[in-house]
Formats: sequence, C-alpha cells, structure tokens
Amino acid sequence: MEPTRAPPGEPPRKPLADDFINRLKDVTDIVGVVGNTVNLKQSGSGRYVGLCPFHDEKTPSFSVNASQNFYHCFGCGASGDAIKFVTEQEGVDFYEAIHRLAQLQGMQVEYRVGPSSAKSQLKDEDYQLVQAAANFYHEQLFKHEDAMKYFNGRGITEELIKEYRLGYAPPGYNNLLNQFGEDDGPDSKRANALRLGLIKKNEKGNVYDVFRERVIFPILDMRRRPIGFGGRIINSNNQEAKYINSSESPIFHKQFNVFGLPQALQSKVSKHLVVVEGYMDVLALAGVDRAVASLGTAFSTQHAKILWGRSDKLILAFDGDGAGRKASARAIRECLPVLADDKELALKFMPRGQDPYDLMNNASNREDAWRQTKEVYLEDYLLQPFTGSMDPQAQRLAITDFTALVDQMQPDSLRSKLLVKKLEEILGGIKISITSKQPKEDQQQKSVTGNYSANPATGTNNRYQPRSPQYNPPGSSYQTKSTSKSTTNNLRQMQMSPEQKLILQLMFAPTQ
Repeated sequence: MEPTRAPPGEPPRKPLADDFINRLKDVTDIVGVVGNTVNLKQSGSGRYVGLCPFHDEKTPSFSVNASQNFYHCFGCGASGDAIKFVTEQEGVDFYEAIHRLAQLQGMQVEYRVGPSSAKSQLKDEDYQLVQAAANFYHEQLFKHEDAMKYFNGRGITEELIKEYRLGYAPPGYNNLLNQFGEDDGPDSKRANALRLGLIKKNEKGNVYDVFRERVIFPILDMRRRPIGFGGRIINSNNQEAKYINSSESPIFHKQFNVFGLPQALQSKVSKHLVVVEGYMDVLALAGVDRAVASLGTAFSTQHAKILWGRSDKLILAFDGDGAGRKASARAIRECLPVLADDKELALKFMPRGQDPYDLMNNASNREDAWRQTKEVYLEDYLLQPFTGSMDPQAQRLAITDFTALVDQMQPDSLRSKLLVKKLEEILGGIKISITSKQPKEDQQQKSVTGNYSANPATGTNNRYQPRSPQYNPPGSSYQTKSTSKSTTNNLRQMQMSPEQKLILQLMFAPTQ
C-alpha cells in the first residue's frame, strides 16, 4: 500500500485510487526521467548505462532497463522504478513524486472515493479471480474440437495458443458462473466476479456468463497477469457482435493496456513495435515482428506513451480499407503531441482489402511478405504532397495544413524544425513560421521532472533527417467526404495515391 501519511504540519493526504500507481508507471518513460540527470548511453536492446548518481564512480555501473521500467546500480546496489528515482534524486516523498510524475504525463491524480474498506481496495483476490477465469477458458479450448479447429485452421499453433493463453468460452450461460460457487454474498467470489465484469446481471436479477461460444484472447498486464479478455464468435449463425471485450474494472483499463505487449517485449525478432487493429493480426505476426493491438478502442496518446516507453520506434499497420485508413489518420494525430525527437513513427500500408493477418495467411513466406510491405516514415509522408505540382492557392492551403500538424508536435522539437527546413528547401526558399500551440513546461525548477519533455538518452546529434519521399502505397478507389473545403481543394491537386489523400484529408480534418 502506498505511504500517504503527511509530514508534520501538513494536512492529511487522500489515499490514491486503486491501481493508479501502476497506470502511472506504465506511461512513464524511466529512461527519459533518469536521463535528465544522468548521461545515459544505449547498451543493447532497451538497456542504457551511465555513471551512478547515488555514489562516485569513474566506470559506469548504473543500468536502466526501458522494457521493465527499472534501474539498478551494480556498484552501490541502488535500484527501483521511476517513482523511487524521483524520491531519491529530488529529495521528495513518495506522494510528491507521484504528483510530479503525473503532472509530467498530463494525468490527473486519482484518489479513492468513499471510505477505505476491503471492498473498495485493490486486492490480490481480483487478479486471482481473473486468473481462474483465464485458466478455465484455456482448459475449455482443448476440450472443444470446433474451437481448436478455428485456431488451427488459421495457422495458430499449439505453441502460440499456450504462449498467449488463448481459450474458449463454451455455449451456455453459467459455465464460468459455476466456477465461483453458490454463495452470492457481498464478499463472495460471485460478487467480486460481477464487480470485475467476468459475469453480468440482467434486469431480472439473473446472473450469466459474459463470454459464450467465443474464442478468448486474454489481456495481460506487464507482470503477465490476466486482467481482462477479448472474445470472438466462431459460429457464423450467431447474430451477436463479432468481438466483445471485458468492461472496465479496478484492474482493467482499456486506455492503458494493449493486447500482446508482454509477449512482444520478450521477442527478439525486432526492436520496434508494430501497432495493428486485431487480435489475429498480432498472432499472425508472431515470430515475424513484435505486434500489439488496442482493445476495441481507438489508438490513443496514452497507448503511444506506453509503447514509446518500451521501444524507440512504432509502426502503424492498420487494415487496408477505409476504416483502417481513418484509424491511421486518427492514430497519427494522437501520436504527434508525444512524439519525442529520439522516437520514430512509421506506417505500413496493407494491400487493398487486407489486414496483416490476411497478408501473412496468404503468403508463402511470411517474413518476405512482411519485409516487402514497404514502410514510410512520418516525415516522408507529411512532405510527399509537396513533391507534386500545385497551383499557388493549393500550395498555400497545403502549407497551412502542414503547419497545423507540425504545431501539434512537442514545443521546439528538432523534428519539427527539420521538417520545416526540408519543406522550405522543397518549396524553393519560401519561409514557413511555426508557432507551437502546446503549453510550455514550467521552467522554474531544473530537476528530474521539472524540465523533462523527451527521452534525452541518445541525444539528438544523429537523429533522422527527412529523406526525399519516394514511396507511394498501393492505389485504391477509396473516397470520403471532406469536412474541410480547403483541404478537398488542396488534395485534389496533389500528386498522390487516393489512399494517401484519404489519410492526410482525415488528419487535417477538424477533430469531431
């Protein structure tokens, strides 16, 4: 439990909300926090080393592990997470460190509502109940041939089934319910399972299983504990929604979790992370690339923070249809405010009408098929419209749209300056002014958190220089109605494929 007792003379402190600390840790980039006071150098995948700030040394023995969000000094034994580092380095208590890191991440500190009681506090029993449900679903999968055929027929091996703990919820309304016993008292397993969203109660008071006749995809936290589930129907005659996900609970929050992250971080096939739309996309890319999927929700800024805290590069690889292009545009806009200079964002365009699963499933060689699906860096993508011919009015509108996007990047970032410089070169010397709309960090306190805006560990001397755009994604006939007349006129005259026009148009459109 977090220490909340206030120092003498200060008012009592409110207890923090259940699991808020874990969510704060998930979105905090420990390399960035430590790197503001320690000169870190990368030493292997996700590992950084530097001189320990807690004792004098000439040879670096201080190590930071980005994927585990943990630091350790092999010289003096100092170790901990980002919260511990702030408390030790800045001389503040736990409570103040939480508030500083939350402010850094743009998060509101969440407090526990109501009296502290066994019912309201996060308990190990919550994780144990979800684990029990995951075990039940996993066992049922091997007992139902039709469910096993669903996975095997899609190239999902038994090894993958076990690695991702896939399962099956059989037909019926009380299969999982019966695992929680008959007692329905306020502190019973049934009551807690209801609170965690494992079962539901209808208007008549009848309790029933949430997942029925569906293959199950468990969502794990960073400690590889099941915290929620996704379920897909396998009976084509079923009229219910194809996919459903667990509801929010004290231990499951969609905006702070993605499917497949613990497994991806253990994989050695690449150093970047690929963001896809579906569970099956993640499984199809296993062994080929490190893929994760958002949980039936749009990819958010919080998702980007979490993933960039564990990898220097994200690749968006959404479906090759209109909805996928729209999701790509929305995801780019969500990523821009937290895209640090030492991080990269790229896109992979799926063939028309296909998703990553289709691409892998239809390929004779999955690695070659994925490698040959070209990717384009965000910088190239934003600059490509200006390589075609445009009349002066269209050019002016394109520049306006371009600057609006660059405005969303971090204040005074090297990336935005390089983009503007490159565009000025393309336009033959036209000067472009960017005034960031993002609020400036409070510069009154020079400390671990006071002046942190990005991961500084690797410096910015050798960062990515935008290349001359050369890539056009596969053509298609997608069309969309623009919400901006100026954007429509602008894009009509750009020398681009219809797919690129669609994504840029959606990016430039006002947020709904």
